[in-house]
Amino acid sequence: ILSSAGDGIYGLDLQGRTTFVNPAGAKMLGYEPQELIGSFMHGTVHHSKPDGSPYPSAACPMYAVYSDGVIRQVEDEVLWRKDGTSFPVDYTSTPIWQDGNLAGAVVTFRDISERRQTEDAFHKSRQDFLTLVNSLEGIVWECEFPSYQFTFVSQEAERLLGYSINEWLEEPDFFCNRLHASDQRRVVEYCREATLRKENHELEYRFFKKNGEEIWLRDLVTVVVEHDQPVKLRGVMFNITQAKQAESVLQKSEERFRLLSEAIPQQVWAAGPDGSLDFVNQRVTEYFGVPVEELLGHEWRRFVHPDDLAECLECCAKAVETRVPYEMKFRLLRGKDRSFRWHLGRALPIFNEEGQVVKWFGTNTDITQLKQLENQVRQSQKMEAIGTLAGGIAHDFNNILMAILGYTELAKQSARDNVRAQKNLDEVLVAGQRAKELVQQILTFSRQTEQIQQPLDLQVLVKEVSKFLRATFPATIDIRQHFTEATSIILGDPIQMHQVLMNLCANAEYAMRGSGGFLELKLERVIGAPDGIGAHPDLKGGAYVCLTVRDTGTGMTPDVVQRIFDPFFTTKRVGEGTGMGLAVVHGIVISFGGVIKVESEPGRGAIFRIYFPELEAASYPEEKPPLPQEVFMGRGHILFVEDEEPLARLGEEAMKGLGYEVMVRTSSIEALETFRADPFRFDAVVTDQTMPHITGEALARQLLELRPDVPIILCTGFSHSMTWEKAKAMGIRAFLLKPLLIKDLAWTLREVLNS
Repeated sequence: ILSSAGDGIYGLDLQGRTTFVNPAGAKMLGYEPQELIGSFMHGTVHHSKPDGSPYPSAACPMYAVYSDGVIRQVEDEVLWRKDGTSFPVDYTSTPIWQDGNLAGAVVTFRDISERRQTEDAFHKSRQDFLTLVNSLEGIVWECEFPSYQFTFVSQEAERLLGYSINEWLEEPDFFCNRLHASDQRRVVEYCREATLRKENHELEYRFFKKNGEEIWLRDLVTVVVEHDQPVKLRGVMFNITQAKQAESVLQKSEERFRLLSEAIPQQVWAAGPDGSLDFVNQRVTEYFGVPVEELLGHEWRRFVHPDDLAECLECCAKAVETRVPYEMKFRLLRGKDRSFRWHLGRALPIFNEEGQVVKWFGTNTDITQLKQLENQVRQSQKMEAIGTLAGGIAHDFNNILMAILGYTELAKQSARDNVRAQKNLDEVLVAGQRAKELVQQILTFSRQTEQIQQPLDLQVLVKEVSKFLRATFPATIDIRQHFTEATSIILGDPIQMHQVLMNLCANAEYAMRGSGGFLELKLERVIGAPDGIGAHPDLKGGAYVCLTVRDTGTGMTPDVVQRIFDPFFTTKRVGEGTGMGLAVVHGIVISFGGVIKVESEPGRGAIFRIYFPELEAASYPEEKPPLPQEVFMGRGHILFVEDEEPLARLGEEAMKGLGYEVMVRTSSIEALETFRADPFRFDAVVTDQTMPHITGEALARQLLELRPDVPIILCTGFSHSMTWEKAKAMGIRAFLLKPLLIKDLAWTLREVLNS
């Protein structure tokens, strides 16, 4: 039995010598059994304490049984091996009785090294756990359910709330008694219901500290279930007082922000880091025409014009990179009419401590009208540049036409007997005259002529515009004219009236683009105030000239008709119109004392009717008699000043052919010196306006200073600075526009010399 026992067993006599030892015991001690027999066991294996200090035999519990015969059980001591190492043991010393007398003792011992290691590991683990738990900012706790009696709380409970650990563990209803009265019922009922459902849960409540101060706690609760029943609750309480206070401040701030955002005209919005909207003011919902619920949670980018999206995303990325608010212009889709309107967007990214974007705050300002105004300014500048270019072209082109027409006339004179040549040259003159009219139309279109109100024959103007339109409109559009026999004279500015017609006709062409159709221009006389305009203060009965512009294009809806004269309103695509054309037309018509009316339906074209007060015959200006068709011969000495050699030769030959003696100067400086040498040598001076060194205007002034009565004829292809009124005020006798025919020059010379 001793040999098979796993524990160590050895016997002692009354002197403490070993009487026997089992193999397991000898092995644990590192001896052979015979080495231990007869040895004093205390001195051999029990001579020192665990710390290595001497262990007197008198204090040895193994020998203590000799004194009183009582069994000794000892835990957590050590025995020493033969090699000098120790190992922990639990042992029992039992007295041996023989014939009623104490004969010795039996010691049974067990190596508890593994148990000691397990216990040490457990104690270390528990100590580590407590150290960790007590280092947490939160209060770690455990309580029984359903009594809510605490069985554990971490030291943070005492630090944070001021109550001792014993108060938590010993006082019944400790937790409920310190809950804020307003939170007690809610917290207890919610916790009980969640626990019965065996669901982990989270609570927020107010709790009173020992000093009476109120504190907010967030409690994360785990339900412990045994045998399918909740038996314990474990959790962690966190102090969220500062967060709650910040939340309260934030709520007040958000309320002020909301009130402010609703009071301003801009669109105000906030979004998460991914761009999903989480706040919009009323301006946003009004613009998109949907409830706020349909906007929140959606990304803003779905409302941006596709052509602007890439630039918007680039601006956002740059704002994140530089941490500077962005400012950009883009188009947003409007809900009610599905149109895109220009906006100025400004937004600020909000970053957390890690440098990540957590929020966007921004505003959008509708700048559509400003954008259209910018486009209008650019268009105006473009037209001004075109006008300047047209003026320069007109001067040079008129000089070219002057040479063509002049030399053609001379050729006709040289070929009087050649009928075929005469016919061909007449065609050249007709073509040249058309070119002259075309130049005048270009100047009119580019606004390079004076704008003054005067009696205006609309029939003549409509014919002129029709001719221009036929040359520019596609062949798929048929231009029709209809005039009555009645007069069509009104008081207005021809340039502005030209602009009215061009705007209306251009819109008609746009409406028929692709499908074709016809454009009708109609003039008629109307007696009495037309229906619908009698209340106009400037229309008080009488006769009116009605101009009708009708097309067979796409037509317009009633909503468009209602807004068609609003500045910047347009139905054209981006880049195709500024929305100012019809607004300008309306303003011009009103300035003429007229009224404009519109009729249109989708798919049935549009009709614009403009009513102008007819100008009474007594108000007509005195008409100048037409220039005679015959060529007048004459006599006299003419100083002809022209800087271009071909025109100088033409003028010289033409005037000589008319019977005049001609001195040509291609330099205005030489011409002045020639005249200064003998002012009374010449009967008249014919000079070009645009010349290097001294212009025709400046030359005329100096010639008139030398001889105030000298007749001067000023010719120009085009001039920004010189007009007939200005020339007449200077004392110039005649003002001729190039290109001019020889017969016109002949008649003008005769009139000037005769006067």
